[in-house]
Amino acid sequence: MSINRKPSYISLVMFCLLTVVWLPGFAESVNPFAIGDQLQLKQSGAATTASASARTAFVDSTDKPARVAVVSDLHVRGDNQKMLDAAVKAVNKLPDIDAVAITGDLCKKIGSPAEYSDMIEVVSRFKMPVYATPGNHDILYRDHFGAEGKKLRTSPTERKAKLERFRKALKLKKLRFTRKMGGHLLVFLPNDDPQGKHLVTLSTATLNFLKETLKKNPDVPTIVFCHAPLAGSYVKPRKLGFYNANAQPHAKISAILKKNPQVFLWVSGHLHIAPSSPEYDNKANKVGKVTVIHTPAITPSSSWMRVLDLSPARAKVRTYNAKTGKYVKKLDRVFKHKVSKDKKDEDEKQDDKDKEIDSDKDDDNAADDNIAIEPEDDDMEEGEADIGEDDPTVDYGSDDDANDADNEADSDEELDSAGDQNSSTDASAAAENAKEVIKDLIRVISDFLKGIWNGILKILKV
Repeated sequence: MSINRKPSYISLVMFCLLTVVWLPGFAESVNPFAIGDQLQLKQSGAATTASASARTAFVDSTDKPARVAVVSDLHVRGDNQKMLDAAVKAVNKLPDIDAVAITGDLCKKIGSPAEYSDMIEVVSRFKMPVYATPGNHDILYRDHFGAEGKKLRTSPTERKAKLERFRKALKLKKLRFTRKMGGHLLVFLPNDDPQGKHLVTLSTATLNFLKETLKKNPDVPTIVFCHAPLAGSYVKPRKLGFYNANAQPHAKISAILKKNPQVFLWVSGHLHIAPSSPEYDNKANKVGKVTVIHTPAITPSSSWMRVLDLSPARAKVRTYNAKTGKYVKKLDRVFKHKVSKDKKDEDEKQDDKDKEIDSDKDDDNAADDNIAIEPEDDDMEEGEADIGEDDPTVDYGSDDDANDADNEADSDEELDSAGDQNSSTDASAAAENAKEVIKDLIRVISDFLKGIWNGILKILKV
């Protein structure tokens, strides 16, 4: 009898142990906000992000020339991994890149723990500091889909938790912050209004931060980074509608910028405007005295980025094709500032250095100039077909109304872009959703098996 009791006793202990270990993990996978809004991302990428950033310590320098690579709308997922890899490799390989700025929508669709895990794995491979602002797909939606795979809006409490998730994942001390580089002030503004009804809404605290920051730096050329562009910085109306296509509250933002002429660039993504679009380099990009720099999305077939060459005398905005490894020179933009002769001389020396680096690639770049204006399938101006963008109404009567409007646009964008991408089919979208479910299931099973193994080791006192 003693031989039979021992296995029974061990089984009972193991069952109780596994229940204690497994149930909290299961509850978290169902509702990650149910346990004190704590984010537990156990993937290796999070630690790697910290170590990567630590390798290149950042020091604010007003006068030293600096170079910033800008990418946007990564929407990290399976079918664009090749182009994401190209972007990371290009940034790490380009000479003298001091930092990477990412203007939102890093996550695929809803910013769930699984999507954040995938995103961190990609972003952690950058070898220099990463400065990011959240987009709507990072913080605006719940961690699970509703009926028929529809996105659901978060509550204010959940949105605050997801903003904190974003901050921790990107290893940022704060969501709104500044950096001084190459004689310029860089201002990063988050999409952080917990009760915002539109896709990109800056909180009152962020607007006050912008006002105070600009007030303290009236004579420093300033560049603002935000997920959405300024109203009026493109030509054709968007299906998103006026309020959801632009940073809000647009009137208050406009009033702040008018009082601060030192702001000359606003760098954004959100609309997925590619170099092949006539809106990419257009007179309409200039709103008042501020020029909006639209940053393309990373798609399954393209990997474009902006590169900002900064010095006290000027800011040079370049377009780089990570897929081909070439700049498109005809899309260069130069913004000059009033400085002393000494600083102008330093700037000219930097230009000469850049010319030497590019001198062997002039013929290749000329060919790439022609490629850039062709209407390729990377011209996903309003959202990729398998991702879609949102089309909420201008004002919401309820959360249900917002949820319905958010998802109606996904269908509209899939229909509009069906000819541009094979991945726009319903079958592909269903497959992607299935992959996410499988990933979540694998994580639950993995935690379950780890619990069993730990329980056995404790019983055996190993």
